[in-house]
Amino acid sequence: MSFGTDFQSDFRSRFTLDSAAVSMTDWVEKNTTIKGRPFSIKGYEFQRAILDDMHPNLDVIKCSQVGLTEVQIRKMLGFLVRNQGLSALFTLPEEKLYKRVSQTRVKPIVDADAIFNREHDQGAVRSMNIMQFGRSFLYLTGCTEADATSTSADAIFNDEVDLSPQDMLVLFNSRLQNSIHRISQRFSTPTFPGFGIDLSYQASDQLHYMVRCSRCNHWSWPQFNRDFCLIPGLSDNIEKLSDITQSIADEIDIMESYIWCPKCHRALDLTDPSFRQWVAKHPSRKHARGYYVTPFSTGKLDLPYILGQLLKYRQRDYLRGFFNTVLGETYSDGNIRLEEEVIRACFRDEQPGVPDVGPDVPVSIGIDMGLVAHVTLATGPVEQLEVFRFEAVPVQELPDFVRALCKQYNIVAGGIDRHPYTPTAEEIRDISEGKILPLEYRGTKEFNPVKDQYDNITHGQINRTMALDAVAKDIRRRSIRMSGYGHYRQTIIEHLRDQVRDEQPEKPAEWKKLTGQDHFHHSLAFLKAGLQLRNLIIALSNTEVRTNFGILTATVPMHNSPLIGSSKRRVENGLYFPY
Repeated sequence: MSFGTDFQSDFRSRFTLDSAAVSMTDWVEKNTTIKGRPFSIKGYEFQRAILDDMHPNLDVIKCSQVGLTEVQIRKMLGFLVRNQGLSALFTLPEEKLYKRVSQTRVKPIVDADAIFNREHDQGAVRSMNIMQFGRSFLYLTGCTEADATSTSADAIFNDEVDLSPQDMLVLFNSRLQNSIHRISQRFSTPTFPGFGIDLSYQASDQLHYMVRCSRCNHWSWPQFNRDFCLIPGLSDNIEKLSDITQSIADEIDIMESYIWCPKCHRALDLTDPSFRQWVAKHPSRKHARGYYVTPFSTGKLDLPYILGQLLKYRQRDYLRGFFNTVLGETYSDGNIRLEEEVIRACFRDEQPGVPDVGPDVPVSIGIDMGLVAHVTLATGPVEQLEVFRFEAVPVQELPDFVRALCKQYNIVAGGIDRHPYTPTAEEIRDISEGKILPLEYRGTKEFNPVKDQYDNITHGQINRTMALDAVAKDIRRRSIRMSGYGHYRQTIIEHLRDQVRDEQPEKPAEWKKLTGQDHFHHSLAFLKAGLQLRNLIIALSNTEVRTNFGILTATVPMHNSPLIGSSKRRVENGLYFPY
């Protein structure tokens, strides 16, 4: 190599020509490498628009295996290097994941490429969670409250939004308030409809990567259905392609399947960028940008590959994983989220008003706490509840409201959310003379009474998933009936549908909030759990009385007195009462 050539190469590495006219894609391709080769979007041309777009409010729904993590990292690094004196936050759902991405994705780029190691970068901070580029700083972090409240930023890039705590993402974005840039961009594979990245995307301009047919010039957006997918040998009886099982696959020609034009049935060329274009469904929505990347956004992931992945996910009994990661689609069914028609079937349409409940009828109560407490009341045994009243009460008015209920009804059992207003929950317990027990979601046991040093039962612990499962099971079986809902009917439906049951291989099932408006679901869970826990306490006290009879004289704590009482009891409507 001549001195002149070597000097020019060194000059370019130290003083890369840059201007606003150079797109981010061109800058990334010119200045970054991957596995020792120049980075290129060839074969993934849909990435150009996403790389170049610095919209301050941007969401990208993505499937797997389309290179968007690499794109996102390079876009973030380019933003900081090209705009000196700024700071950016890059968040991942948890600490373990952020450390892995920092070490295996970000650090190799920063170490390998000259653009990040210029003369003024000598002595720069380069740790796992902080990286300095001249006067710009990158902070990599998991979604913890400490990180979300300690660092200001000009840009925030949230990766894997749906796996991140949603409340923490809101906190992170508050760190943009002092910046004139305030860039917030989010990338994620989707999970459930109306949650996380899907919720944000639905409010955006909704860009889709369209393809034009080379024969009839028809524009379309390919999807995994029979309109777009030709699969030789597939029976017309199979309406949903996701219903293809291994036995069906044995009868079809997967390797000859392909994507075709839904209008003229010619094979679509997904590889030629001259036939592709991003098109907005809602172009007037200027305030929010959204991109939807599917496996059909590139020609690299053909239909035989997608069908092969479907069979693999079916073998693992994890169809949701196929929709989320392979197709980049949300997934929900009746087992994951309560269907609206199932909930509606539990309403007693003839009785929207609060029915008369006599003073001798045993009543159970559930209270979900917040600035507004959501209250439910029911009669009947735990396996056949008749919920007859729904109320939303400001938390400061709750004690007086419960006092009035205790005078009006024969309340014998119940549960109240112990958090976040523990003193109020304990006050309600004392007002009800121990009949309404503070409950908290904690532990793996279904029920766990907690006692103080004097052997008083102060509150209960219940398994969150089991408690919410019990309500969902009753609704699906229509073993719970609802009247007295008044103007809350639609609110009740929305609350019961605002959580989805997240099931993943080798992980405990968990109910996830969609928007956080799920209060009546929790209220019903506390009602059922309070009633079941009361019966459990009585059963345990019976055992203790029999064991200790004639040996000890029991002292009954005041707020548990309705639960212990006499060793002889009668049963009414599935509830236990002392004679």
